[in-house]
Amino acid sequence: MAVGWWLAACLVLGSSYRSSLISHLVVAGKSPVINTVEDLVGRHGWGWGTPRMTGALKTVLSTSPDLAMQKFYKEMQVKSIEDGMGLVLKGGFAFIYSTYYGKMLVATHYTDQTGDTPVHISTSQYDIFFGNSFGMR
Repeated sequence: MAVGWWLAACLVLGSSYRSSLISHLVVAGKSPVINTVEDLVGRHGWGWGTPRMTGALKTVLSTSPDLAMQKFYKEMQVKSIEDGMGLVLKGGFAFIYSTYYGKMLVATHYTDQTGDTPVHISTSQYDIFFGNSFGMR
């Protein structure tokens, strides 16, 4: 009788372990979300861009004593909105633009009928950018 319970327990535990292991191996892990300039410049192989590099954005970035902001400025790419969002959808690229316009752009062009979108809009907003944030995939 004890042997029967032992075999049943081993069967259940073995099956549980195998199914858990298989699910971990099959499903790809999600990378941490990027929400700050420091997170973005710390990611190896990532790029970022903006449709324009003028005015307050250029002044703040080019004169910032913060090392992350300096790297952010030096590696900034100027892209059209279409090209920038195309790179965002491919992955490994962040596009910096007005938070309000960016949310509208993502909602109208990059969100399906169920409300799902492959684009993440950063939760950090920088007052010096007058409401700019970045979106990435």
